[in-house]
Amino acid sequence: MVATDVTTTSGYGSDLTGLVLHETGHGYDPTANGQLQSGSPAFSAAYQADLSAGNLTPYESTQQRTTAAGMSEAFANSFAAFYAGDSQYNLSHPNLYLYWSGDSPPAASCGTSC
Repeated sequence: MVATDVTTTSGYGSDLTGLVLHETGHGYDPTANGQLQSGSPAFSAAYQADLSAGNLTPYESTQQRTTAAGMSEAFANSFAAFYAGDSQYNLSHPNLYLYWSGDSPPAASCGTSC
């Protein structure tokens, strides 16, 4: 039930597509050495830049995103949004879009740690 609520709230793809992509994002989060990509400086910088610019949806910004669990949700949600093929994602979430497209956020957003 919780996952269905997440995908309905996120609004990316159909409920089933959003659910699969969101949960796949959770599966993609851990690296081979056990670190979470959602805790990386590059993801954190992209997320914080879009948060500061007011680009995030209420779901993406109102939950506690400073914890590891919160950042994991933000990672999975942004994964789902990017891979759902939202044609406006690069405009609505420019920094997360750059993160997922393989480009780094602007250096000013994350200093030298990206």
